[in-house]
Amino acid sequence: MQAPTKLVNSLLTIVVAGALTACASSPSSTFNNKAEKLGFSRTSLETELFDLAVFSKSSAHGADKVHIYIEGDGKPFLRNVYINSDPTS
Repeated sequence: MQAPTKLVNSLLTIVVAGALTACASSPSSTFNNKAEKLGFSRTSLETELFDLAVFSKSSAHGADKVHIYIEGDGKPFLRNVYINSDPTS
């Protein structure tokens, strides 16, 4: 009877460890860490409906271009496989 108990305890340990690992590194925290390593600073803009995360990086050369990326704006891939010829559609 001890063999099934050991198996259940081992499986439970694996599940709990996996869950804790998944909680420790969310996609947003991973993104924040990568952005910080690349020299970007994060700011939050609060609105009545939602909060916006803004990542900025100042340029020593003076910026003549501004790049704005909006999550969920457009469709870069067709069927999650093919590159869309017009990603803004």
